[in-house]
Amino acid sequence: MNQTEALNYAPIRPRTREEIPSSLLSGKVQQIHDALISAAYWDEDWRWAQQQLVNFAEHDDNVVLWAVILGLGFIAVFHGEIDEETSLPILNRLKGRPALTGEVEETWAEIDHFVTRRKRGEDIDLGERLPEDGRAPGQR
Repeated sequence: MNQTEALNYAPIRPRTREEIPSSLLSGKVQQIHDALISAAYWDEDWRWAQQQLVNFAEHDDNVVLWAVILGLGFIAVFHGEIDEETSLPILNRLKGRPALTGEVEETWAEIDHFVTRRKRGEDIDLGERLPEDGRAPGQR
């Protein structure tokens, strides 16, 4: 993480299953983004979290679509699972949006590493979530 990213990083606040749907229905781009990121990052049911992302994969705002892409990566990293038949066509379509191409490629790499390679039997450790305050244990 470079210095600029460190300065711009904000912890991902966990939201409850009751909070997420109301944020998703708000129509407010930042609330939708934050709810999608929270679902993908924190929820233990990756299928439910992925469905929330899929529901917004046709949104017209890049901020929301960025959350969809990043969220698919989070699911791969933290669960080692993803519904590739559903998620890969979404990523293929979103790759066509120049502002999102880099994030799509990074998410493809995460899916390859944490899902595909694990399915082939490689011993791949899953990612670990940062605590709610966003600081690694050594930074407290």
